[in-house]
Amino acid sequence: MLNNLKLNLNLDKTKITHARNNSAHYLGTDIKITPLNKRPLRIVTRGNSTYRMKTNTRPLLMAPIKKLVNKLTEKGIAKNGGIPTRSARFLHFETNQIVNHFKQIWSGLSVYYSFADNYGSLGRIHYILKYSCVLTLASKLKLKTAKKVFTKFGKDINIRDKDNNIIASFPDVSLAKPKKDVLHNKN
Repeated sequence: MLNNLKLNLNLDKTKITHARNNSAHYLGTDIKITPLNKRPLRIVTRGNSTYRMKTNTRPLLMAPIKKLVNKLTEKGIAKNGGIPTRSARFLHFETNQIVNHFKQIWSGLSVYYSFADNYGSLGRIHYILKYSCVLTLASKLKLKTAKKVFTKFGKDINIRDKDNNIIASFPDVSLAKPKKDVLHNKN
C-alpha cells in the first residue's frame, strides 16, 4: 500500500510498540494503555449473582512531564532537576511583561494538555514557571528573595499600574481536569 502511494516512512518517528508495556510519543503526548494491574474493579449483578470484574483497558493520553521539565531547563527557566531559577534574559523587560510572559507559557501548555489524563501533574510545570517568574522579579527589583516578591505583589503576583489597576498577574490555578466544552444549538 505504501509503495502504491509512494510514501516513505521516517524511521526515527515510526515506532511499533506494545501499548501495555511501552508508550508511544505523538504530537507531544505519551500514549499508552491502562496497565492490567491498574484497571478499576466494578460490581456487576446478573440475576441473583454478583460479580467483581475488571473494566476494559483504554488508551491513556499523558502529558510528558519529564520532557516538559527538561525543555524548561533548556530554556533557562529551571535548573537540572526542575528547580526554578532566575531567567536573566528577561531582566530588561518591564515587570508586567515578565509576569505576562511566564503566564503565557503556562496558558499555552495548560490549554494544549487540557485533554491529558494526568492533567493534575502539570502542577509541577505551573510551580516551575511561577517561581522562575518570582525569582526573575526578585533579581530585577533587587529584592533578593521570593518571599520579598510575594510580600510586595501578593501570592497572585499582581502587578499594578499608577492608577492601581492590575495589569498583570500570575494566580494559582485549579489542577482539576477541565470540563469539555459543550456546544449548544441556539436554534
